Amino acid sequence: MTAFVKITQSAALFVWLVSIAPPLQGQERVVTLPEAIRLAQRVQPTVVQARGALAVAGSDVRSAYSAFLPSLSGSAGAGQSFFPQAQSRLDPQTGELISGTNSNKSVNFGVNSSLILFDGFRREANIRSAKADRDASEASLINQEAQVALATSLEFFNALSSQQLVLAREAGIQRADEQFKIAVAKLRTGAATVSDSLRAVVTLNEARLQKLDAERQLATAEASLARLIGEPGRVSAVDDPSLYDTDLELDADALLDEAVDRSPRVRASDASVRAARAGVTVAKSGYWPTLSLSANTQLSGSQLDDYDLQRTSNINLGLNWNLFDRFSRERQVDQSAVLLDNAAATLADDRRLVAANLTSQLAALNTARVRIDVTKLSLEAAQADLRVQLERYRLGSITIVEVLTSQESLTRAEEAEVSARIDFLRAKAQIEAIIGRSLS
Repeated sequence: MTAFVKITQSAALFVWLVSIAPPLQGQERVVTLPEAIRLAQRVQPTVVQARGALAVAGSDVRSAYSAFLPSLSGSAGAGQSFFPQAQSRLDPQTGELISGTNSNKSVNFGVNSSLILFDGFRREANIRSAKADRDASEASLINQEAQVALATSLEFFNALSSQQLVLAREAGIQRADEQFKIAVAKLRTGAATVSDSLRAVVTLNEARLQKLDAERQLATAEASLARLIGEPGRVSAVDDPSLYDTDLELDADALLDEAVDRSPRVRASDASVRAARAGVTVAKSGYWPTLSLSANTQLSGSQLDDYDLQRTSNINLGLNWNLFDRFSRERQVDQSAVLLDNAAATLADDRRLVAANLTSQLAALNTARVRIDVTKLSLEAAQADLRVQLERYRLGSITIVEVLTSQESLTRAEEAEVSARIDFLRAKAQIEAIIGRSLS
């Protein structure tokens, strides 16, 4: 009995030390899932870069349209000429000979303009290509926002899972503590053995350690969530019961058609195909002649003429036709055709990939739904079984081994129930990322 008392005292001291251990760093703020997604989409580099790419693509469209406008430039200059000998000149008014100077100053002003009248449909193709690139950038932005929302949701759900596991571990500690007290009481009355009490001590200490590990996982998940939304330290996830609404009316065929036709990934690939098709037209425009119109006006005067400005103007209509360029055009056409084939193959593969991923996640969602119902029933059964076993242990009809077995079954049931609900949320988030919109 003396050895048992020492062991019990040591175990109690360990439990007390664990219970007074300092908590991890306090949480600085709490966020809901929509708020976390909004904050993450505002600060994540991939989304910021996608927004910048969309802005640049919009500028490219404006630049492509401007090719139909004439160019306009102005010029001005002043100079001074020096002569080896002074030159005399006649005064235009009096006819007198005026002695010359060794230099002459001059000024000039000019305006130039040019307009391409025909370039083999290159400008039209450039506009189509720029618009397709803009559409691809827009789809890429939506896709990046969806991917960031997915990553944030998964970290958010990890934090929720860790929170719920911490609560489950706390409940496990309470159960183990109750078992420990029962074992000690029975030992004092001689109704139990020392082994029963020692087993209860081990179970209680294991429950404490499991809680510490769950708290560590919670700190890691909350720190990762904080990094995604641009916050320092830790951020706590708000557990909203509406997240676990399994009564979703989903039409698998309609979702599949939507994903194959309008998912962000498919839209980006389709825009790349249209841009590549326009690139083929641009390459073939080299076979056409280029017709351009240019005009300029210039005013010039010099010191010798008392800066009497003289205007000269000209207008020119030019035709340029590249008849042979050592097969450079053919090479460009072949390259653009290959790019078009590659883009078309990528589009087809992306459609298959989206369909496969969506089918997989729909199956995962349906499986998680069933698991939620099954694990809930299992949890209720395990809780009832433990209550029965504890009562039987109090009455002395069983040993503590049966109680510990029931306790382990309840712990596994709690973990399975948490895992099923979180897996449902993960599958739902994956589907939303694939189709690029919320299912709610």
